[in-house]
Amino acid sequence: MSNPTKRGAALFKAFLAASRQSQVDAARAVDVSAVTVHHWLHGRILPRTERRQALAEWSRGAVPVESWDQPATAADLAMAAAAQAFVAAAHAVGLGRDDAVAYLDAAFAD
Repeated sequence: MSNPTKRGAALFKAFLAASRQSQVDAARAVDVSAVTVHHWLHGRILPRTERRQALAEWSRGAVPVESWDQPATAADLAMAAAAQAFVAAAHAVGLGRDDAVAYLDAAFAD
C-alpha cells in the first residue's frame, strides 16, 4: 500500500523534469537503486535522513530535507504536474531554461 503523497515527492518530480534528470541519474547521485527512487516518487517508501540530505544537496535545495515530512497539498501536486508539462513543452519546441522562464515572467507581468 502506498503512503500518502509527500511534498518531497512532488518537488522531486518537478526537479527531475526541470533539470532533465532521470530516475537513474538521481539514483546514481545519491547512491541508491533506480527502483528505490521510483518508490520515493510514488510514495511507497520515504528516503532515509541521509538520503534526504543527499537529495537536497544534489537538487541544490529544490527538494528540502523537511519536505519529505510534509503532506503534499493540492497546490503542490498541481504545480508539480504543471511544471512537468511546461518543461516538456519547452523541450519539445527547443527552448532552453532562460527562454522558457521568460514566458513565465511575461505571463505574470500585469
